[in-house]
Amino acid sequence: MICLLCGTKNSLDNKLCLQCGNDLTPVSSNRPHTSQLLRIIEKTKQGNEITLLKDTLNNFRLLLDELNKKQKELQKNVPPDLADQFKEFREATLLLFDAIEELEAYLEDKKMERLHEASRLIKQAELLHYDIVEDIKEQVKH
Repeated sequence: MICLLCGTKNSLDNKLCLQCGNDLTPVSSNRPHTSQLLRIIEKTKQGNEITLLKDTLNNFRLLLDELNKKQKELQKNVPPDLADQFKEFREATLLLFDAIEELEAYLEDKKMERLHEASRLIKQAELLHYDIVEDIKEQVKH
């Protein structure tokens, strides 16, 4: 588990980052990185130092770029019966990139609605990812 705040690799069972103390626990299962980002967005809304958001955003972008590369590689080998789900999964990932754009714009103009929109996009992507994974699990069972 990578801490989005400081970039330190932690074991999956760590609840707090060993380096900086950032909360690593997922709000919902299998969503630890987006949970970290949502927590930092909330702290930013409450007036915490903007450096936390900048650092978190940089580390989240690195993870997302890596995920994007892996998904592009996987796309070449997706079975036809899973093509629609994979396309939706990619769309959910692209929503996370949209959230990053909103957060980067917030860093420039400090408009609070950008933080709200970024949170909305992240939550939408989480739900879409979750729904797709559940759908694929069901398809594999049959």
